[in-house]
Amino acid sequence: SLQRILVGFGAGLSTAVPMGLLIGRVRLVRDFIEPILDTIRPVPALAFLPLAILWFGIGEASKIFLLWFGTFFVIIISVIEGVYNLDVVLLRVARNLDASEPQIFLHVLLPGILPFILEGMRQAIATAFRVIVAAEMIASQTGIGFLILHSSLFYRSDRVFVGIITLGVLGMTADKFISYLTRHFFLRYRRHEEVSI
Repeated sequence: SLQRILVGFGAGLSTAVPMGLLIGRVRLVRDFIEPILDTIRPVPALAFLPLAILWFGIGEASKIFLLWFGTFFVIIISVIEGVYNLDVVLLRVARNLDASEPQIFLHVLLPGILPFILEGMRQAIATAFRVIVAAEMIASQTGIGFLILHSSLFYRSDRVFVGIITLGVLGMTADKFISYLTRHFFLRYRRHEEVSI
């Protein structure tokens, strides 16, 4: 289960951040894609489970797709919100100082939206755990979701509780780990900026 979550979460993060930045920064892209996002975003990822099974079968690909779907929309909304809330004065000052687009991205945009990315990642990892359990209950022979469902069929409440507790511990650990890594990176980045100045 954890391996599936890591792959699906990584796919969602790696696609949502650049896409969110593109939507937030380029009006033409925003006008075209944002209505599509607003239409699909409210749909729960598990609603696509039948389609995922039809398209990818009951193997790993269908679960990774559902995890990507569930995490992508959570993170991309946070990234777009971060770009919208960024102080435009900072961007104007950077441009007046003849900063290039890569410099603006690294020294202005990324630090400004990092808290939003952190919040999106924390929400997305919780979504990933919910999605994987339901997906494993329906289309899997392994994982925590399968363990919980299979144990309930044989009235093994002890194993059901083990699965639930394991799920809670893994979810809490993942949340704390993401929070620590992101804040640690942010603090190191800010210290580097202060030294550079």
